[in-house]
Amino acid sequence: MIPTRFLPLVVLTLGLAAHAQQAEKDLIPRSDPLLRAGILGVLDAKDEVGQRRALEALRAQAGNAHERLVLQLFLLLQTATDTREAMLAGFVIQALPIPPEHVIRALVPLLESEDRALRAAVGNVLGEFEHRSLERGANFSAYRPLLVGVPAPGLVRHLFETDAGAALLELAHLEVSDPTELRALLLAEHEVTDALWKLERRFVSAAEPAVVAELAALARHPRWWARRYAAEVARREPVLRAAVPLEELRRDAHPLVRAAAEAVARQER
Repeated sequence: MIPTRFLPLVVLTLGLAAHAQQAEKDLIPRSDPLLRAGILGVLDAKDEVGQRRALEALRAQAGNAHERLVLQLFLLLQTATDTREAMLAGFVIQALPIPPEHVIRALVPLLESEDRALRAAVGNVLGEFEHRSLERGANFSAYRPLLVGVPAPGLVRHLFETDAGAALLELAHLEVSDPTELRALLLAEHEVTDALWKLERRFVSAAEPAVVAELAALARHPRWWARRYAAEVARREPVLRAAVPLEELRRDAHPLVRAAAEAVARQER
């Protein structure tokens, strides 16, 4: 039997767990039968005239912000059973058209989910707006309006897990007004990225001391996202891990930094 003095704690714990489960459920898009029927009407149209009519009807249903429609298109994409259904979401987005910022605003909240598969599916769609390139990396300028002030944790996690260097650059350009500080951050990112490129392709087996010093400085930088970047580099490249004070970062004031450092610690166990 649980001692009576522990009952309030048990009730609180169960309540928090139930709240977390409900919050997770609230993130998952629910099927909207009317919108779904309208979307499938585009797919089932017999000719171009019928398709245009179906699109106009869908446009009228969707509203100006398109959030409900985007979520239904995403849901249909996840449950597609053939190629035509899988291509339908992209076709509707282009045909109406739905502005990229509407797609982004509708899907970004789903990145708060703890479901890795859901986050990966959202990331696949968002990748269309990130202009990812092996040579140049990702471009996160499409998220700029959502990064001003206090950005959503799920979005920040997505950016750093997708391309940590591009995430650092985007946040630096957004938040740093002092030219000297900005230049130092840009140079540090360039040197670390160059070292990562050489290490991953086995051109070198160790980083230059200057790179190690830059990474160590980023790990103790006043900007939380610079420290988050350092933790992400440590997760990605074991050779550079010693340059990052992971125990310090596991006690960092910012939860996103702590979470990244904890992820590295789990890798080492």
